[in-house]
This record gives sequence, structure tokens and C-alpha cells, in this order.
Amino acid sequence: MNLRIHSYFNKSFVEGPYTRFVIWVQGCSIRCPGCSNKHMWDFNEGYAVSIEDLYNIINDEEEIEGVTFVGGEPFDQAGALALLAENIRRKKLGIVTFTGYKYEYLKYYGTEPQQALLEKTDLLIDGPFELDNKMSDLPWVGSGNQRFIHLSDRYADFNFAEVHNKIEIRWDEEKNKIVLNGIMDDESINAFTSQMRLKGFIRKDHGCPVKVI
Repeated sequence: MNLRIHSYFNKSFVEGPYTRFVIWVQGCSIRCPGCSNKHMWDFNEGYAVSIEDLYNIINDEEEIEGVTFVGGEPFDQAGALALLAENIRRKKLGIVTFTGYKYEYLKYYGTEPQQALLEKTDLLIDGPFELDNKMSDLPWVGSGNQRFIHLSDRYADFNFAEVHNKIEIRWDEEKNKIVLNGIMDDESINAFTSQMRLKGFIRKDHGCPVKVI
């Protein structure tokens, strides 16, 4: 089975508890106004990768606590992600899944594959991005309505109050560009990207919810 993705990070410190392997899926049917990941809406963009190949990449990683599914909309490809999550959990890694759907909808009205992905998820971060509720105070999310729902006790003792949003800066050697990932306030983003553009490092803005390429 294949999964259509936009990209992945081998190690991230800003997409959930601890150090994580992060997969950004390609395609989203929700398409929230003001979304910073519009480049991940189109199901025809990105590229296909087999679940087996992606799992092998994850399996080779060391010093990660878990895997995060984000996008795009993970529950639009729930069947493939549920299968991947099943394999990942054999390594005793945690699963964090972001979604624009609400938990109650997925629990009571979700398809069989969507409910299977719920069952494999330890921490669900749910709710659509709301432009009029935009904020950067909560860790990892872009608006105040989004919730942290524990579907297992894996992260029950994790202290979310001590998490401060930050960004990761990476150099993509293959594409010859800088990549920023994470959350910060608009003023800081604009100041940073302005300086980087002046120096000729930045070509395009987009992100998860902040990525500069």
C-alpha cells in the first residue's frame, strides 16, 4: 500500500513530545481558511511512497521517541497510516496524529480506516485551524480551539505547560535551500524571513505551520 506524502523529517523537536520522526501527508479535503500549508492540499502533488519503504526508513532511525503524522490531512489517508502505525508501534514508538476533524466526528462517524487510525494514535491533536482564533501560545498548534486528546496513557504525564514553541532551521543539501519548521509569532517570522531574503537564502514561504523554503 502506498502513502502520498509531501515530505518527512528524520528528527524533529517541534512536532510533538520529545524527538520525533515527522511525516507530512499530501492532500487535504478540509482546507481551512488561512492555512499555511496550502501547498499540501492538492492530492495530485507530492509523491507516493510504499508503507514498507517508509517504515524501513523509520526503523533505521535512532534516538526518536515516536512518529508524528501531520499534513495535509492524515485522516484522508487513514488506511495507509493505520497500517504504518501498526508497524511503528511494534518498535514501541508513540504515535501523534494531527487532524482538522474533531475527535467526536471521527469516533462516531468516521470510516473504518479512520477509526483504525484513531485506535493506533496515542495523542490526537484535533480541530480545524481558525484564522480568527490564531495564536502561538499553545505548543505545536496554530489556533486556540485545537485540542490535545489522550487516546492512550503514553503521554499522560507529559507536561505540556512547560513546552515552548520554537523553530528548527535546516539546510536541505539535495534542494540547496534553507528549511524552517515550527511555530513562532508573525512579527518574528517576518523579521527573520526579511533578513534571510535580503541575504538571498529564501525563495518561497510555506510551512508546518512555519516552513521557509
